[in-house]
Amino acid sequence: MLFLIDTCFWLHVQTIYRDLKIDLRILLKHFRWGYTEQILQEYKHYHLQNFVPLSDGYQIPFSNQELKKFQEKYSFIREFDISDQTLVACAKRDSAIILTDDGGLLMEIQSWGKLGFRLPAFCLWAVKKGLIRKNTMIRLLRFWENNHLFEKREIKRWKNELQQVR
Repeated sequence: MLFLIDTCFWLHVQTIYRDLKIDLRILLKHFRWGYTEQILQEYKHYHLQNFVPLSDGYQIPFSNQELKKFQEKYSFIREFDISDQTLVACAKRDSAIILTDDGGLLMEIQSWGKLGFRLPAFCLWAVKKGLIRKNTMIRLLRFWENNHLFEKREIKRWKNELQQVR
């Protein structure tokens, strides 16, 4: 299993670290994850290069020629920025899972039958796998709810799913 992580996801992980002192980067050490050169440039643009543990992930080779072919085949993908385009193309090519909090990007990859997680869904999945404690997830849900970071119906659904975890 390979995860491809977009900038928005990392920005939310950073916010949780800053505001709640919960370091979700540790969780990602359990998995193979990667990024493209274009995503790396975006990480730098948002000053994430010192927060994202790049040495734990790996840079996925993806050429401009591959991107052009992908854009020709799937012209509608151009509505996303270049970094997200490379993530989608790599996810399709490598059967990877995208971690993103960009709702449009998530809907696009899911419409292709590809798997993707928003941060709360990924954390809930990690609780089910025994990688995050339930009380940590409760704190996260409370934080997202209090800060109106996700819709109330989504928070409610995640809370209900968390209650089902034994």
